[in-house]
Amino acid sequence: MGLRILLKNTLNIFKKKRLQLLAIGIIIGISSFLYTTMFYTLNSMKDPFEKFVKEYNQEDFSINIVDGITSSDIDLLNEKEKSTVNNMLTYSLNDIKNKNKQLYNKILDNRIKRFEDTYKDFELELRKYKEVNFTYKGEGNKITFIKDGESINLSYIEEGDKPKSNNEIAVSKIYANKNNLNIGDSIQVNKNLYKITGYVLFPDMTLPINGSDFIIDNSKITPALVVDNEFENISSKEEIYLSGVVKKEYNKNYGSIMNKFDKKVVATFTENKDLDFITNIISTKNQIRSGAIYEEVKSGQEITIILSVIMLIIAVMIVLILIYKIIRNEKSQIGLLKSIGYSENCILIPYLIILIIVSLPMLIIGYIGGVYASSKMKDFYLDFYLIPDAPIKSNLFILATSVIIPMLIILLLSYIIIKKLLSKKVINLLKENNIEKVSKLNKISNILLKNCSAKNKFKYSFIFNNTSKFVVFFIGIFLSSMLIIMSFMMIGFFEKMTTDYYNDVDYVYEGYVDFTKGLPSLKEDEEQFISIESIKYKGNVINIKGISPDNKLHKLYDKKYKDITKDLEKGVIINKSFSKIYNIKKDDIIEIEINNQRIKRIVSNISKDYGNETIYWRLEDIEHIITYKKDLNLGINKTYFNGVYSKSNLDESNYISVINKNDIISQSKLMQKYVEIAVYIMIGFGIFIGVLVLYILTTLTTEDNYYNISLLKVMGYSKKEVNSMILNSYLLHAIISYFISTYITVVGFDYIIGYMGKEFGIVMPFEFKISHLVSGLLVIIIIFFSGTFAAKKRIDKVSLQEVLKEYR
Repeated sequence: MGLRILLKNTLNIFKKKRLQLLAIGIIIGISSFLYTTMFYTLNSMKDPFEKFVKEYNQEDFSINIVDGITSSDIDLLNEKEKSTVNNMLTYSLNDIKNKNKQLYNKILDNRIKRFEDTYKDFELELRKYKEVNFTYKGEGNKITFIKDGESINLSYIEEGDKPKSNNEIAVSKIYANKNNLNIGDSIQVNKNLYKITGYVLFPDMTLPINGSDFIIDNSKITPALVVDNEFENISSKEEIYLSGVVKKEYNKNYGSIMNKFDKKVVATFTENKDLDFITNIISTKNQIRSGAIYEEVKSGQEITIILSVIMLIIAVMIVLILIYKIIRNEKSQIGLLKSIGYSENCILIPYLIILIIVSLPMLIIGYIGGVYASSKMKDFYLDFYLIPDAPIKSNLFILATSVIIPMLIILLLSYIIIKKLLSKKVINLLKENNIEKVSKLNKISNILLKNCSAKNKFKYSFIFNNTSKFVVFFIGIFLSSMLIIMSFMMIGFFEKMTTDYYNDVDYVYEGYVDFTKGLPSLKEDEEQFISIESIKYKGNVINIKGISPDNKLHKLYDKKYKDITKDLEKGVIINKSFSKIYNIKKDDIIEIEINNQRIKRIVSNISKDYGNETIYWRLEDIEHIITYKKDLNLGINKTYFNGVYSKSNLDESNYISVINKNDIISQSKLMQKYVEIAVYIMIGFGIFIGVLVLYILTTLTTEDNYYNISLLKVMGYSKKEVNSMILNSYLLHAIISYFISTYITVVGFDYIIGYMGKEFGIVMPFEFKISHLVSGLLVIIIIFFSGTFAAKKRIDKVSLQEVLKEYR
């Protein structure tokens, strides 16, 4: 009976704070929701993925190789073969294959043998693929034909069968679903008609990206499997790299070998002249096309834990502040209850029951919502990642960590606080006044503000009266500010990585010459260029583009959008990615080895485009370098080139591949859409959290200071002045917290940019501008006025008589 009365009385006390409790419950629910959603999503992807890559022997590392002949290659050729290579109209392995397949195979076999002789723990296999652009249903599509591995990176058929004849093909399931294609249907890829026999996945192509064009739209791009004979027949440039794994006989020491891989292999291969054909070696965990999923799962779980813990800390601290405030206000009644024989536990239980009533339903709602949302989130991830799908299964660990553990933490900490307050002697509970001790932060702020007026001293030190409130306030505003600044920095980053480049150039078609057909004659709206890929610079792969300073189709621009193409006459122009990764500035000297020549050039300017690290070179200069001492038999063409830009259609019979820039722009639209959605969600979530935290804290502050507010009104201060003195301290410190958060966020993004560039070779063009700082500040001010609106209303309602109650 006594417990029921106490519970009813406690419930009446908490009813007066139902909106604050609801806000706290929402924060607790969001914490549970975030954790449940992300961990169910990532776990449902992780388990089938790990099984997939193990069974189909995913590469442990990949080796990018020089797309041309190196000194060590030539040393292993006989005199006849050396003469053949020297007189070829070529700079690529692909062209060597077209001229002399036997020589091509010998070069690659020698490369594999040299590596395996040097590093005996590993075995290599050649990996080949061809990219083909085609039109499907009136839109540009891209298909990547991947030649099946012999023992490494084996193809996995999710459904259906492997192709068995030249007119059969297997594509990704998501591509088929998004284009309403079923097994048995046909698909036209340029001149070839294929019958779909199944849905395929490749363990080294879990994220369909090659290079630095961050374009992922699985409704328009797909990997594909055909029989080996058909792969060789496909007219397109053949791309190659070497896939490597630990030899089976050393699998017992697999962990130890791979842990030392970077130190023993990646850091040492450049010292071996026999391995000069290697441009770089990348372990799978650092390879974006195959290893991004590992980083996604790891970082996704880490970020989820951090966000969930931050939300839980905010909620728990506010709960403890609220409990402390209620117990302090009710101490006289509690002292009376103790004096008539109620035990501390009997008084304590109703408070814990109320906390369970408030917290547990919100945690359960968050969990249930997270379970439902995880299915949608998994589908979102599978829009990008090409990995096996699997149903989401219930997990007791996730249930415990998203519902039971947070509930126990709230109850345990609340129990400790309440128990400490109730442990005081009855006489102290009955007589002790309500004046709180001055916090250390308040003392420090008073010292710093000692020369200010009493009004300003009160206004700006007021927030430090309660250290716990200030900590919660700072964390809430910090998190809100961080999300807002991050979202602003993301605006436009995807366009800078992809579409900005294609929007700046005036050509539509980009063709790569098929040298077996000879150099094509150029039409009026066509311009030649030279493209050299897989050139080594400081141990990494870069691209060289040779264009004329007077060209009309491929102008170069600096960050102020000034035409800098003419600067090619003074030296080379590097793009933004090259500049950031290698910290190269205008007027620096760079040195590169091309065609066995070490070439030094001054950097005359930096173009604003991102993407692959690229050096733009004067066409005539680079043409002279790569044709040095070669008898090319160019015929009617006076200069060498291997690519053509054009405004009109190119005759595809003369080219290995033709790229339509409009197809790439079209394929990028989905990613642009997702980036925009992410920006809006982050801004919205940041505002929501900021408003909730400010609402709870400012209303609690108002309730705690009815006496002070009333006293200020008795002293003659207007409502506006009282509002300013009580709440404007929050505004000032919100702005200070915002600037601290902005600085940390910008520094953090700089680290992310450096990490992505170092580990994955991708420069993420996140930029912080003064406009972002101003816009973010305006949003924080809006959050302040929204979050303190209710508190201002309460301050206005405080009567002058409140001050008299203190002396009743």
